[in-house]
Amino acid sequence: MEDNSLAMSIAATERPLETAPPASVTGAGALRRATAGAHAAVEKAVDWNYWLGGRSPYVEFLQRLTRLIGAADAANESQLASPPEWFRRRRTAETIRRDLSSLAGEPAAGAGRSGTPRDKSDAGFDWVDCSAKAAGVLYVLEGSAQGGAILAKIVQDRLGVTRDTGGAYLYGYGPGAHEHWSQVRRWLDQLLATPEETANAAAAANRTFNLYAECLGAPK
Repeated sequence: MEDNSLAMSIAATERPLETAPPASVTGAGALRRATAGAHAAVEKAVDWNYWLGGRSPYVEFLQRLTRLIGAADAANESQLASPPEWFRRRRTAETIRRDLSSLAGEPAAGAGRSGTPRDKSDAGFDWVDCSAKAAGVLYVLEGSAQGGAILAKIVQDRLGVTRDTGGAYLYGYGPGAHEHWSQVRRWLDQLLATPEETANAAAAANRTFNLYAECLGAPK
């Protein structure tokens, strides 16, 4: 039987805490309820034991993630004219590129003759055409950082990769992760003030979860 203890531990940490009243139809609490199914599907699709099981698959993981996050970064930045302070301090694709630079020389597990790793996801975000949809994408990206401490420790223990030697993206916000997520939630609650805005954000969040599953699922 497959050992799901790692996935379960990560899922429990990544899943943002619910603080909104049950009757709420807007804001971060509503997004969590609206995306529960897609979130669970990602947890089932991503094999963390594989991606974090060796330096080569870890490099491929970062390469795939760079394409996904890079496209999301560009879309979000184009839709937020006056972004909040936490947005300027967030993890970005550039963080991953620095990790890859630290790991230079490590071949990706899926690299073929051309040296290009397999990529199952187009990871396009050109459908993000309003701030509410950008909020939905950011809900997923920033929420994923909640499991970063577990992932970063696994990478350090298994691969000897630290925050400064290729693990900065997974390390994320470190001890400040809880406060960072609180700031994100408050921003979501303020921005998504109507059911329509929240519905747009939820649709974008679900689509982003699906892109994660396509990008990081079925590695072998």
